[in-house]
Amino acid sequence: MVSIPNRVMSKQYQYTKDSVSLTNEQRDFYEENGYIVFRNLVDSDILDECKNHFIDFCNKKTEAVVLTVMKDVHLKSTNAKGELLINKIQNFLYDEVLFKYVSYKPMVDILRSIIGPNITGCHSMLINKPPNSTKDASRHPLHQDLHYFPFRPANSIVASWTAMETINEQNGCLFVVPGSHKGELMKHGYPPNVKNKAYHGVFGLDHLPTVNLTMEKGDTVFFHPILLHGSGPNLTKGFRKAISCHYADSNCHFIDVSGTIQEMIEKEILEIAERRGFGNGNFQTVWKAKSRICKRLGGFRPPKKIKMEAPMTSDIVIISGNSHPDLANLISKRLDVKNGGCAVYHKTNRETMVEIGDSVRGKDIFIIQTGTKDVNNNIMELLIMAYACKTSSANSIVAVIPYLPYSKQCKMRKRGCIVSKLLAKMMCSSGLTHVITMDLHQKEIQGFFDCPVDNLRASPFLLQYIQECIPDYRNAVIVAGNPGTAKKATSYAERLRLGIAVIHGEQKVAESDEVDGRYSPPAVPRSRTMDAGDGVPVHPAKEKPPINVVGDVGGRIAIMVDDLIDDVHSFVTAAEVLKERGAYKIYVLATHGLLSSDAPRLIEDSPIDEVVVTNTIPHELQKMQCHKIKTVDISILLSEAIRRIHNKESMSYLFKNVTLED
Repeated sequence: MVSIPNRVMSKQYQYTKDSVSLTNEQRDFYEENGYIVFRNLVDSDILDECKNHFIDFCNKKTEAVVLTVMKDVHLKSTNAKGELLINKIQNFLYDEVLFKYVSYKPMVDILRSIIGPNITGCHSMLINKPPNSTKDASRHPLHQDLHYFPFRPANSIVASWTAMETINEQNGCLFVVPGSHKGELMKHGYPPNVKNKAYHGVFGLDHLPTVNLTMEKGDTVFFHPILLHGSGPNLTKGFRKAISCHYADSNCHFIDVSGTIQEMIEKEILEIAERRGFGNGNFQTVWKAKSRICKRLGGFRPPKKIKMEAPMTSDIVIISGNSHPDLANLISKRLDVKNGGCAVYHKTNRETMVEIGDSVRGKDIFIIQTGTKDVNNNIMELLIMAYACKTSSANSIVAVIPYLPYSKQCKMRKRGCIVSKLLAKMMCSSGLTHVITMDLHQKEIQGFFDCPVDNLRASPFLLQYIQECIPDYRNAVIVAGNPGTAKKATSYAERLRLGIAVIHGEQKVAESDEVDGRYSPPAVPRSRTMDAGDGVPVHPAKEKPPINVVGDVGGRIAIMVDDLIDDVHSFVTAAEVLKERGAYKIYVLATHGLLSSDAPRLIEDSPIDEVVVTNTIPHELQKMQCHKIKTVDISILLSEAIRRIHNKESMSYLFKNVTLED
């Protein structure tokens, strides 16, 4: 067994991330108890603005973007109106006044320490316990918030709950069961005499010890979604107000709750949604509609719109094929340019057909098309779209190809050819005047094209992921999966100031795929053959060398880097070797994630903890099959490249913090 040094003990933290926002004592408290209170965290001015906005909304003096208004069932038969009748508003993430609380920076800094840098607000509430309530009317029994959420993992979800005034046992403070976050999600239902919709609770837990959280204005508690908690009735003569939001890591995945203990709440929420005009949605759609990104991992922040003297829609058109429509939509939204009307389809004989609906005459055309498993259709769609624009008198035609197909076939192999050179000639002949791509397998491929090629790099985004999303990354070592990727690994290690290790002796490539350096395989004339004489020494059969690790990975985090993850067998084998050598966590980072065949299953069953790829290639299906696959969005980089090329600006800004070895 490998002895792990004291400096890596943070690996024991299960519910928090490495960050300067939480001290070790605060992390220890949250890890042990499942909640932590920060005194006077939220500024009074923000709370007062939110409170006044809520009161004006209750009295119909202002409008608010609120999806759900909850009224106390016990008071409906009375003449109660406005603030007295409304005990809660929910899902106000798109109300700009109330969103000031949700996105409050000191709070977001703490959230980064609990769930990471990609923060999405998913459920918001302003709770208004009316005065002189009966015990059953406003008391919320013990419950777990995960009961309401169809997404996981639970450790990537956290709630904030802020007192908008003094809150104590008399006016209904929160009470929690410390340490209960370490348990499982329990079955919920309606306790006796509770009539308010969705006030679910867990039965038979009255024997558990609870802690009352008395709070002053601005005090904020953060707690885990499995933590058992509730609130008491308001027995005073004044209102009791609090504001709350649940946050999740933006990389959380949805689950199917059919046949589970969450099936009942799914039906209730869908019934509520149907009454509010969302009748065609499902449980996941409803939650997506209620959510809003608060903080997202990324590098630079380009302008949201292209700044031009002339209207941008007059001379720029973005079209896309069928390879990656989600990426095309992200780029269009970032540039505030409508995705042009281009229909790409296949006839019954499998021929590719392209119909461009809008005029492209004299305009700058950007075609977004990447390489996927359907590689040959992707190529034909791109070529035909480009040629259609060329024959329609477009001013320029720029192909945005995040992953260039056939880029691995860029060298001469025995009795083969350089396919990437052939593809480059075809693209230029179709009418392309410029190509934008990312992390080519070999940078020399740019020389095959007769037009300019910008080979962007994803390394700044992956480096930032390492720094912000890998706990205790300072104790990591960058690993080259084979000697060929040692330069890339060295480049990452130098910028992160980490050590490097190299896996040597990986499986050899097939003899038919070996590069022999020839431009073409010459034939041997018969007239020049001769007898070898007494015989030629017999060469020994090739043996697969044993796999060795050059460098120390014991008691460390191993981070393997590469440009492409396709067949994952070599990565799984490398991970097993690293685990044997004492690495306690293993990450694999790459720009392109093809993840072919049974890659998700192999990754799920392997010692690999996370596979991180960008969205140059669509892999949503693989993410559903394997929770270890994470995505870094690079649409912001491609959008800025398009903006700069269109405005004829320098591209050098996009190559900051990159090296020749990336």
